[in-house]
Amino acid sequence: MNDGKITVGVISWYSTDQIRDLFDSLIANAAHLENIEFVICDNTGGKDTRLSEVFGPYYKILRFSPSVPKEWKPRRAAGSYAHGMGLNYLMDQIQTEFCLFTDPDCMVLMKGWDIRLKTMLDPKHIAAGAPYHSSKIAKYHNFPSPIFSFFNLTAYKNIQADWTPYRLTLTTIITDQIRRIPAIIGGYLGYKIWGGSFYISKTAEFMRLVFGNSGKDTGWRIAKSAKKEGYAARLLTTAVVHNQLAPILIGKQSIIDLMTEYELFLLDGIPFVTHLYSSGHRGKGNLNKADQRWRALAISSREILNTTKLV
Repeated sequence: MNDGKITVGVISWYSTDQIRDLFDSLIANAAHLENIEFVICDNTGGKDTRLSEVFGPYYKILRFSPSVPKEWKPRRAAGSYAHGMGLNYLMDQIQTEFCLFTDPDCMVLMKGWDIRLKTMLDPKHIAAGAPYHSSKIAKYHNFPSPIFSFFNLTAYKNIQADWTPYRLTLTTIITDQIRRIPAIIGGYLGYKIWGGSFYISKTAEFMRLVFGNSGKDTGWRIAKSAKKEGYAARLLTTAVVHNQLAPILIGKQSIIDLMTEYELFLLDGIPFVTHLYSSGHRGKGNLNKADQRWRALAISSREILNTTKLV
């Protein structure tokens, strides 16, 4: 399966508005749109009729109803578990050489994102994308998170990639909770004392190594399986402080606000993708003020990149 094509896959839980902005940004910035397919996994099982009305005539929609085993924690069943199960189902339906799995509340800012992501992969590096934000010290950071993950489909199937989180023994749950306490407290104190620069410091890097995977969220099994098989990933950089930006972009207010108020990931100092945080709290596609501001900043930042000579 070496067709060079990319399938963009996204899980929707009443996320029509977010997906529309996401797809618009991907389409506007693609170098070879003819090699890209778009697939939406409707985790409502078809209850979200607006999704079909907006995207049905243009994109493939897969209806999926996650069935969560009783032994899994009910409070997580409608969130990370269902999301991970949807990603597993979606991955099984895809036939192209490459996949990009992204959260609905993302917008791509970099021109030629498809070419750039492809060049980041090789026989050893089977994935590229955005890790969990540096401030999330208890998460894994050595592999792309489900927020924005580009990968070689054959390689992922060879390592039996499983997106589902948690499903842990009681001993592991207790141990992880104990490990998370100093990670969370240490991260909070570091930010209060040293500000955002703490998250790119050697101290925070050490904390991420010590406490990593104590918050075993969506995708952590893939990171573990890949490491076991000797594979690695190439990662975008979490934007935390202004001097991480390319010199020509320092002082661009929309970009600074985007990295200060939301999540922004860079490639060689240039904004690549931004993430609002989570679409779960919004429900049924209703945009709130935070969504609107994030969207406005993302669009403004993209315009800056389009009108700035970066090289």
